[in-house]
Amino acid sequence: MVKQLRKPAAHCGPARWSPTDHARPVRDAQLTQPRVYLHTADLDASVRRVQELGGKADVQQVPEVGRIAHCSDDQGTLFSLYEPQG
Repeated sequence: MVKQLRKPAAHCGPARWSPTDHARPVRDAQLTQPRVYLHTADLDASVRRVQELGGKADVQQVPEVGRIAHCSDDQGTLFSLYEPQG
């Protein structure tokens, strides 16, 4: 059985967690594990390099933020690349 974590309170203070809450995978979540974000000045060049090395990348525009590429390397390790809006 997969347990979904409770969402933190909607205020700006620290999240309130019960001692019984545990980090367990959520079956329906798109991202089911921590993801490392790496800054790049040239997202297009970085994505080309990921693909040259056998990886995959999905580039997305984030309004007023920049662009993000969710990637996986040739062994399935997930990471993301971030290019801030210039």
